[in-house]
Amino acid sequence: MPSPWSWTPARATPNTWTRALWGGEILFAHATREEPGRGDGMPSCTLRVPATHPLTHAHVRRAMRQLRWDHPSVASTVAWDTGAPAFVYAAPPSERAVDAWLDCVVFERKPKAGQSVDEALDELRSELGRADAPRGPHELLLYHVPGPGYHGLLMYEHHTLFDGLAVWQVLSAILANVAAALGGAPSTPLNWGEEHARLARALPDRTANTFEPQDMAREWPLVERMRDVLTRPSTSFGLPTPHPDAPLGATAWFRREYPASVWRGLNAAGRAAGGRAFALQFAMILIACLRVSPPAELNANGEHQEWAAAEHCVSMPVNPVNLRAQLSVLPPHAVEIVSAIGFKALEARDLLRFAGANTDARRAVYQLAREVQAQSDAQEGWVGDVARCAPAAMKMLGEYIFAHPPSAHPLKVFGMTNFGVLDGVVGASYPIPAPASPSPAPALEVTALYFHSVMFTRPRTLLPLILHAWTWRGVLTHAWGFSPAHMGAVDERRLGSQFAGGVGGGVAGGSAEGGARGGEAGGEEGVLEGFVRELERIMLVVAEGEEASPHARL
Repeated sequence: MPSPWSWTPARATPNTWTRALWGGEILFAHATREEPGRGDGMPSCTLRVPATHPLTHAHVRRAMRQLRWDHPSVASTVAWDTGAPAFVYAAPPSERAVDAWLDCVVFERKPKAGQSVDEALDELRSELGRADAPRGPHELLLYHVPGPGYHGLLMYEHHTLFDGLAVWQVLSAILANVAAALGGAPSTPLNWGEEHARLARALPDRTANTFEPQDMAREWPLVERMRDVLTRPSTSFGLPTPHPDAPLGATAWFRREYPASVWRGLNAAGRAAGGRAFALQFAMILIACLRVSPPAELNANGEHQEWAAAEHCVSMPVNPVNLRAQLSVLPPHAVEIVSAIGFKALEARDLLRFAGANTDARRAVYQLAREVQAQSDAQEGWVGDVARCAPAAMKMLGEYIFAHPPSAHPLKVFGMTNFGVLDGVVGASYPIPAPASPSPAPALEVTALYFHSVMFTRPRTLLPLILHAWTWRGVLTHAWGFSPAHMGAVDERRLGSQFAGGVGGGVAGGSAEGGARGGEAGGEEGVLEGFVRELERIMLVVAEGEEASPHARL
């Protein structure tokens, strides 16, 4: 039975389908409409191509054509015709129309003279991450940076359609299609219009426990938990913004990579603490914040003043949760490329108890991670009701935001995500089909993965800084995105070379010289660099605190 979020034929336009946005899709659509580019993501990779199968831009266009056929939602757009956002998909009437669409969404970006593929990718990211970059209606754009046997692919994606896992699923699908195109099989005619049966469904249409109108009036435990957490909003805790009133400008990035020994050590520490990857990451970040930027209620010795406020807390009333394991998938593919997240309501309370100068960092991280994980575990049995309770939650959240304007105190907590282990999503190589069975079999080799968030602004509810973490091929990566106009530039040289992210992770929107000047100013200008150094120190302390098993997994 269709839900209010099912795809339906448009009344006035033939071969067009629409569906209302659901849950978090609505929040991201409003953010994008208010500030184009906000929240957009750029997954990218570099590729090594065998000399026997040279890669051309025609192969990349063919891969994108196949992606639209297999996963047509990637060609949808968001419309506001009725005042509420909706996805709209129009089937192309001909291959000529498909070619015209490809002209709008697939681009070749040849490196300039003397420029490497990685340098061209960095320059492209810098251009796309600017506040004044042109933004179109398409949910997905694909850029191809060619080189002699070494290529780059970058996808620019709107958060409305792509959540934290979908960004990697669509990259993997393109890579598989590129490998298939390199195999040389002739392009087959496609019956455009039939693909609408594979339009990715909203979450309520992918579970048997779906929405009913009377659910809006029910008291849901998950909604009540959200309401409770909202009564304790985040206090002025975290990192300062050196230039809070700066105009919108560019996005800057840097990345840090930690070897398998660190990853295994953190896994073992998480198991010892009873916390999974996100809880451990969240705890380490908050303890690092306490060390680098202690709240004003602490004296010079890091001691809690008796007259200080009773509690410092960080609240996450809507913390995303991947629900794909509970959802059905349309055949014949193994995934539906669309946002598929629920939520839990988490908080870290009474943070000043960890602020003493003599506090053991490892014990503090363990305790906080254990508390956050306990909250998450307690809500695990409720997330199966998300399809039914999310509309009531969004209504309650909207009413709360309307009744409670942004706090007068500056919020200092930044966004953070943990994509988890990506080896099962993005392969290290993709086989190239061949008529015979040569040995060794040709393959498209993925040499590196990158992710960059667009972050040129200062949101009212978060610091203009975001951290994305993931593990791939045994390497734990931290990708940082921030607004240099608000946070100041970062000179990666001062962070040390031990965990430098290598090529593809350079600063956009600022130079090393500019970063050095900012650091020399002292004070808050160097707060981000100081925070990263302290976070890495705590990570190593935690990772080395327990014997790491090579098979330990969070």
